[in-house]
Amino acid sequence: MSDDKLERIEELVNDIHRRLFYDNGSPSFQTRLSNHDQQLKLIYWFGGTAISAVIVAVITLWVRG
Repeated sequence: MSDDKLERIEELVNDIHRRLFYDNGSPSFQTRLSNHDQQLKLIYWFGGTAISAVIVAVITLWVRG
């Protein structure tokens, strides 16, 4: 491919990215919503792990105690 074609493809990809993920220079609503969803999933995972560890510790102490 020639450099002109590659530059045109790059411009199109950048334009598509801007249209999909940015509104007026800031992240779009859909992008922000997706980011929040990912953060909530991470919090749920860590929270569930921590709660499970506490439950196991309490049961272990109760059984031994």
